[in-house]
Amino acid sequence: MTAAAVGDELGRYRAALEAAFPRLALRSFVFLAQGWGNAACLAEVGEGPGGRLVFRFPKNERTARTLAKEIALLPELAPTLPVAVPHLEYVAPAGEAYPYAFVGYPLIPGERLDNCAEEVQRAEWWRPSLGAFLTAFHRFPVERAFALGITGCATAAAWRDAMADLCRRGLETVEGLVTVAQVAAIRAYFEAFLAGDGTFGFEPALVHQDLGHHNLLVDPERRQLTGVIDFASCTVGDPALDVGGKNLPYYGGRVDEGWQTRIEFYRRTAPFVDIEFFRRAGSGPANEERIARRLEKINRLWPD
Repeated sequence: MTAAAVGDELGRYRAALEAAFPRLALRSFVFLAQGWGNAACLAEVGEGPGGRLVFRFPKNERTARTLAKEIALLPELAPTLPVAVPHLEYVAPAGEAYPYAFVGYPLIPGERLDNCAEEVQRAEWWRPSLGAFLTAFHRFPVERAFALGITGCATAAAWRDAMADLCRRGLETVEGLVTVAQVAAIRAYFEAFLAGDGTFGFEPALVHQDLGHHNLLVDPERRQLTGVIDFASCTVGDPALDVGGKNLPYYGGRVDEGWQTRIEFYRRTAPFVDIEFFRRAGSGPANEERIARRLEKINRLWPD
């Protein structure tokens, strides 16, 4: 995207913000982050060093629908959590200035963990707080989550069916990209996973589903986890999807016998999910490179 196009896009978001909230005295307005589905902008308002707000603008119908779920969920979820999450003080409905509803919230202090030094990313000091966060997060009533518009699986059997569909799509995704022998090995692994005794003995919970380092905020100097962001992927399903293995010692929820088996499955199937997403997002050199990197992972996991 050219500098002029970036400026035009930023100007569009600023115009939508000023139309929705004319009393906000904007001192500055810049891009904070850009993705396939959302743009995040940092607005400085009022006088003095305070008044820093993050505004998220959905770029398409799909992300607009997920934002609607966040708007419903976060006000009830946030008070139950021991770590800061976005407090949506500004909610603008879809209108002439912008076709989708968008939101704003006070900037949560800290820096994204994926932008920190490797030693910070590998550190243990932020994991106890994340464990406490996940323990509280997974205790949010599933029935209430469904009532607020969160979708997902009410039973472990329904989650197994969803994983069977993921396996089917995974095989379709790599057809023609890996060898016949690799396809056979992948299919055998999927079948064994789905048929395993005790693999799906968990109680479904509200899960974040996207707890990568890009959605964790930390203060390395104070050695604190300061916030968790981006609840667009929230669903009802397997709590192991959030906790993984490294955070398990700090997690206070129920851990069933199939936990480690499912963690390994999610690790091994992540490249399939990514390839499917990149293909859906469109063609181009950047996505082709991303797909190639995921194929390298699949080739390492299932060598020919």
